Amino acid sequence: MQDQPNFDYLCEIFDPNGYPPKLGKHNAAFAEELAKQSNPPPTSLDIKVLREATAAFLEGKGLPYPKGMSVASYQETNIGGMQCYQFKHLTPATVPTIVMYFAGGFCLESMAAVQAFMGNVAVYLPCNIILPNYPLAPETKAPEILAQIDEFLQACLYHSLSKEVILMGWSSGGNLALTSYLNLQKSAPLLAKQVTQLISIGPAIDLSRQVSKFGPFQKQQNMDRASIGPEVINQLMRWYLPEGCTGTEPEYCPASRSHAELKTMPPVTVITGDCEGTFGDAVFITYHLRQAGAKVQLVVLKGQTHNHVAFAALSRDSAFAPELIAYIIKQESIADLKDLAIY
Repeated sequence: MQDQPNFDYLCEIFDPNGYPPKLGKHNAAFAEELAKQSNPPPTSLDIKVLREATAAFLEGKGLPYPKGMSVASYQETNIGGMQCYQFKHLTPATVPTIVMYFAGGFCLESMAAVQAFMGNVAVYLPCNIILPNYPLAPETKAPEILAQIDEFLQACLYHSLSKEVILMGWSSGGNLALTSYLNLQKSAPLLAKQVTQLISIGPAIDLSRQVSKFGPFQKQQNMDRASIGPEVINQLMRWYLPEGCTGTEPEYCPASRSHAELKTMPPVTVITGDCEGTFGDAVFITYHLRQAGAKVQLVVLKGQTHNHVAFAALSRDSAFAPELIAYIIKQESIADLKDLAIY
């Protein structure tokens, strides 16, 4: 990307002047509450402090588990050398298997939030769930993280619990869901055919952060006060990427892949909030998938910010994401769900 990228092509999908974002009722109240707290979202650029502050920040604010399910419902296991948490349906071969990558800017961990979130998905969609506990930066850099994920994913598909496998991820995990599939197409093309859908929630696609910093998407970045600040996100990206990388390289930015690679992907759904700091990234990847001829839809949750997956206070400010995801996987119409737009 150039220093001042041209955003006209992205506005072919989304007209920022025709759909001004506005925080939802609970989102606005939550942002106000955060501003009053003595311990606001972390601003330190020390990784240990960031992890401790993030864990404390999430504590007690998460989406509750549905009745009859808890953290104990997940079995700790090892798949392809990677520690994972697994939830098996009573008849695993008869339901889809969802592989979900957690968020955290590739450096922080949100496994607890994702476990509860996916528990709610299982209410609306009988399924198996696999949550890989992939290694984090800065201790491990992007090439090694992606290599370990590829080994995990091959083993996961080779010993799959069911024939239908959906790859899903949130934020940085939304990047990994797309990137890991594209890598799998090269390393194990026959196994890649088992993946029937990809769902990317609030994906971090442009790791150079220019899509968020410039053009029409600055408004969303400035409104997303339920997320850590842009300066912290920029540092997380630097920790993840190898030295000298900008974040626009094809191996780290799915939107930079060739059309030949992108067009062979299974159906992709990109979910984002219209007040989300990574909103521009969601439009960015949707545009490139569409230009490649892939089957893709962009679903925008009105009034929503980035961390609705993690915080109970935000989760029902628009369409309830676990229910929305179940509808998408079952290929049922989502047109009548509350407060969303489909592109």
